[in-house]
Order: sequence, then C-alpha cells, then structure tokens
Amino acid sequence: MSKKNKPWVAWYYRDFLDGVIGMDACEIGVYVFLLNTIYDHDAPIPANDRAFLIYAHKLKMRIDHFKRVLQSLIDLHKITVADGVLSNSRADFEIGERSRRVEKLAKNLRGSGVKNGRDLSETGLKPVSSLSETGLKPVSKNGVGDKNNSKINGGDVRSEILAIG
Repeated sequence: MSKKNKPWVAWYYRDFLDGVIGMDACEIGVYVFLLNTIYDHDAPIPANDRAFLIYAHKLKMRIDHFKRVLQSLIDLHKITVADGVLSNSRADFEIGERSRRVEKLAKNLRGSGVKNGRDLSETGLKPVSSLSETGLKPVSKNGVGDKNNSKINGGDVRSEILAIG
C-alpha cells in the first residue's frame, strides 16, 4: 500500500491515554514515534543498531538514552522485539483492519457501477463534466480560495490563525 493511500490510522485516544498513565514524557514521545513509524511502514520496523541510531537521530536523542527508553517500553509491554523487529500488537491489528477495509473498498469499486446489488444510476445521481455544472467555486490548494480571498478582515490568514492559538 502506498503512503498516499494510508493518510489515517484508527487512533483510540481513550485507550492511548489510559495506556500511557505512569509513563514519563520521554517514554510517551518515543512510544508515539515508534507507533507512527510502524503505521507508516504498515509492518513491524527494524530493531538493530543502525535502525536505533536513525530513530535516535530523528528524535534528537543520544543513542544510549534512546536504548534505555526503548528498554523501558519493552519492559512495560508497549513495544515488543522479536526476530529483529519492533512491533506493537495493537498496531499490527489496526494495520490488518486498515488493509481489509482498503481491499473491501477496492473490491466495491471494481464492481462496474454496481454497489450493494443496485445500479448507481438508480440513485438519481448524474455525472458532471465540469465544476461549473455543480455551482461550486474552485478552492486553491491552501483551501482559502483565490488570491483576493486570502485575507481575513484585512489581515493575513496565517497571522489570524497564529493570533487565535
């Protein structure tokens, strides 16, 4: 599965929050990094000195500190190491679920316009050949609109957003 086809992952915030109680900020940070790296690879990730050096570098940690934190996560049963890879049982499950959902969607799309045994033309929907037929106006890449609409109340959009935060 290419990276563009997996822009999300099922993240159960309550399970995560309950699961990190008692962990320090550094452990949580490394844990989140490792989980997201596993999700990004759609598989367990390498567990060797070269990989640890790369992970530590990305986290701006010394290698010895990274290894101590990793060992703590292993001791807490948050991360498992076996057969030269780091994994997490929940991440393995969610990756499998995501793959099944994507495969099901792909199978439905291959159905030549038939979904749930019904021809899509029965829905009353008709294809459009241009955006103007919908009555919608195009939006720029930044989601703001054309250059004339890129200001809010005479101020720069980014300045407005920063002022809110």
